[in-house]
Amino acid sequence: MLELWNASSGTLVSSLHTTANYALCSVVFSPNGKLLADGGVDGSSSSGVVELWNVSSNSLAQSLSTEENGGVRSVAFSQDGSALAVAGQSYNPITSGFRNLTEIWNAMSGNLLKTLNTQTSSCIEAVALSHDGRKLAVGGYTLDSYSGTQTGLLQIWDPATGTPIGAFKTAAQYQVSSVAFSPDGTLLAVGGYSFNPNTSVGAGVLEIWGVASNTLIKSLPTGAGSQVTSVQFSPDGKTLCDCGVVDWMSGVLELWNVSSGTLLTTLNTNANPSIDAVAYTPDGQTIAAVVEQSDGVDIELWNVSTLALTRTIGLGAFPSPQSRFSLAFSPDGLKVACGGSITTVSGGPNGIVGLWKVSTGQQVAFLSLVPGTSYVNSVSFSPDGKVLFAGTSGSILQAFSMSNYSFLCEYPAYTAGDVEAVAVSPNGSSLALRTSSGVVEYAVNPYSTVAVSSLAMNPSEIAAGTSSTGTVTLASAAPPGGDVVMLASGDSSVLVPAYVVVKSGATSATFMAITSASANDLTTTISATSGGVTASASLKVIDVTLSSLQLDPAFVAGGNPSTATVTLAVAAPPAGFTMSFVSSSAVAKVQPTVTVPAGATSAAFTVTTVPVDSQTNATISTGSGSSTFWSTLTIMPATVGSLVLVPSTVGVGGTSTGSLTLTGPAGPSGVVVSLSSNNNLVTVPNTVSIAAGQTSGSFTIKVAAVSVPGQSTSTIVASLNSQSQSAILTFGPTSVSAITVNPSSIVGGRAATGTVTLTGPAGSGGFTVLLSSKNSAAKVPGSLKFGPGQSK
Repeated sequence: MLELWNASSGTLVSSLHTTANYALCSVVFSPNGKLLADGGVDGSSSSGVVELWNVSSNSLAQSLSTEENGGVRSVAFSQDGSALAVAGQSYNPITSGFRNLTEIWNAMSGNLLKTLNTQTSSCIEAVALSHDGRKLAVGGYTLDSYSGTQTGLLQIWDPATGTPIGAFKTAAQYQVSSVAFSPDGTLLAVGGYSFNPNTSVGAGVLEIWGVASNTLIKSLPTGAGSQVTSVQFSPDGKTLCDCGVVDWMSGVLELWNVSSGTLLTTLNTNANPSIDAVAYTPDGQTIAAVVEQSDGVDIELWNVSTLALTRTIGLGAFPSPQSRFSLAFSPDGLKVACGGSITTVSGGPNGIVGLWKVSTGQQVAFLSLVPGTSYVNSVSFSPDGKVLFAGTSGSILQAFSMSNYSFLCEYPAYTAGDVEAVAVSPNGSSLALRTSSGVVEYAVNPYSTVAVSSLAMNPSEIAAGTSSTGTVTLASAAPPGGDVVMLASGDSSVLVPAYVVVKSGATSATFMAITSASANDLTTTISATSGGVTASASLKVIDVTLSSLQLDPAFVAGGNPSTATVTLAVAAPPAGFTMSFVSSSAVAKVQPTVTVPAGATSAAFTVTTVPVDSQTNATISTGSGSSTFWSTLTIMPATVGSLVLVPSTVGVGGTSTGSLTLTGPAGPSGVVVSLSSNNNLVTVPNTVSIAAGQTSGSFTIKVAAVSVPGQSTSTIVASLNSQSQSAILTFGPTSVSAITVNPSSIVGGRAATGTVTLTGPAGSGGFTVLLSSKNSAAKVPGSLKFGPGQSK
């Protein structure tokens, strides 16, 4: 059973009747805190259970029909909360065998996205999603039902496609106990152990793997000689922390340099027999460890940079049998709290919670616990540092004010058993605790004190798949430390954060309401609660579907553009409608987003292309709401667009220049244009080459210097990629092609120069041109003699 409590009054608000009545193996909150997922076993039907609970309404949102009837062992949300990974086993009653399953579910719709089938007869002990949610690591073991041999299992999967990316041959051949991605997702840390069945001796295994290459980067010589039970990267990814078992009498905690694979330090000092707990300061510069020694219990503070012991704080008491200590730093890093159990004069256990200054080691306070408290199992600060929670024996969670270190109240757990673990949400608005009987309880802790004045959504009408900005306004300025305003949405397809913080002295704060792309037309209510007052606002969501996506032209030569036009089935809402576009090929590029303006039904944008050597197809696609559209653009290699001859008429023995223009730039390899003439008196080169990226080229046409009876023609053809262009060259006996006078206007008595150009060079006997003037005022010679070969 999952229970929700009012943390202020200590009263039970609601009991969530999970069907995992035999075992509740895993519980996890979605990143925005709106959903609570649990996984376990239904004893009455011997089937696996996966449930999603709506935290705000205390109701069951989804009960997933998992195939893992052998039991669900682990659940994990993706970073954006849209997907849920479920790991467990499927049991076949006919073969009496188990098959391991990892399933990826849509956390919003409850639809099964993928089933990841790893090896049969296996058990998943650990799962981890990378920071971007694109990789899923699974660790555990497989069991041979015939030989009884147990083999470690370590794999990485693509949750989107449900396909394995890589399998690692880890040295933890008996069991992988823990997996963790580095913050950048490039590395995977693995902890586990190997086991020799002949000697019954185990050995701890600590490894770092490259995720992209599926290769072992480092195998670290851990001091956890029996087993590595947990691994974790530091927030900056530079350090790896592992803990485990040295032997049956002592433990070990190690810090490793991830880059070099060298051991930075082993923080077990002179602990005898064990180290019970460790904690980092918020800045990551100091580590605190509770060490049990033969003469009592101490807190040791270590400098992470220098790896030096900076201070030892003696608790001045002996630990109680079966005691367990815990540590927590205040959010400002100035104080350290320690909870545990010591042996009293009478010999009985007595729970303690103390606070010390980190800088000096000076004792700040020992808190007065509820009388009869034997054990303190967990301590945790609220994020604002105002409250310290202690999970204690007798099914009690105790709270203390950090302003005067006084007892505030206690929260009796509904189920029997010691409170073993406490976790506080980042904003301090809620907490979760786990009892020794296996029940997880969730409590709402209303820190809000200032009443909400109003809530506004802008825009109040949006398209499905887009977002709206909500503004919460308080009746007065937020107090020191700020004010937490709880948020809720009336429809599961519209997601809002669990809370928004109004900063100290401010009267308002904003948040984003994000809608599902598949949402139907709906109007929902967004509410904000603080100081016992709730304000609400309506948000209308329109399912904007696409009508068409057209390309004009649909066939283009590489380097030329095409215009894409997207049309909606309805007019865009007041904020407009923005769509994402992708191209399947790098030769066609689109802008990432296009916005259809408010009230409009269409928008156009340019698809740019690059030159290609061969025909390439690119799919331009976009999707919105319940519709997805795509259109194919065909990018063609360049062909000859035009052929021009200058001059187009020449005499025998003359020349002309052919100019080629392509339909687009030449591809990366350039192009070679084939040339031909249908008259053997007119010659052209066989080919002309045009370099990559160029759009034009030229060549020389020659006419043989022979006598011809009259005018003749030759068809010049340029061919490329099965396309051709042609032009006509006219040639004949030598004649006057042109005559020019410079200057064309003069004062009487002065001279001008006349130039005569022939259609081709004069023959071996020369060529004579007769000249005359129609005006007696302008006198010219009677003839002009061209020598052999002259044309001007």
